[in-house]
Amino acid sequence: YGFSIALYLAYLRIPASAIPQVVTSGDGVLSVTAERQIAVDTNGLWMPNYFSAPTIDKVGTFTVVSFVDVVEGRVDPAIFADKAVLVGMMNSTGITDVYSVPTSEGGSRMAGVEIHANAFESLLRNVSFTEQSNISQAVMIMGLAILFGMLYAQFHWWWMLVVGVVAVVIWAVAMIMRFDVTREMVNLFHSSLAIILPIFGNQMMDIVTETLRR
Repeated sequence: YGFSIALYLAYLRIPASAIPQVVTSGDGVLSVTAERQIAVDTNGLWMPNYFSAPTIDKVGTFTVVSFVDVVEGRVDPAIFADKAVLVGMMNSTGITDVYSVPTSEGGSRMAGVEIHANAFESLLRNVSFTEQSNISQAVMIMGLAILFGMLYAQFHWWWMLVVGVVAVVIWAVAMIMRFDVTREMVNLFHSSLAIILPIFGNQMMDIVTETLRR
């Protein structure tokens, strides 16, 4: 089992002997417990949420304390009560266990222990990313293409370009706001093409119609 899942099960005080009975996998779903079901891709990988940006010299979402301070007694042990505590390197000189993550700012990377903390928090809060299904993508793309194809037919070609650009911007903003609520990733590239390509289709039809008329 992955470290984050093993940590979550240990946090719930589930004994190792009972784990095979608790963790089950289905078609695109991994049930960590009866209350925690996470979507996985064809490779069995899941997409945890990231609650904080990579931390270098600042404290992010998770409480970070110095291991040396703990060993030398400068930290109140009460802060660890009923908590999952991960030990690892975050900002040591020469650290190699760092990776790029979606919340990265300015190319900064996140230490492995931070990634595990975010993955554990995803399980704890039952919040993770999901991908839009293929059927939903197909319906969305076809619907957008038909809708905007009919809409562009009402305008001259220069207004088609203006409406298309504005529509793509509004669509991108709407999908980003939707992602903040649902945590479902929508294919913005293909959906944007479904908005833009009907412009050229309508222009070709206008050219053919005008040619026949003349």
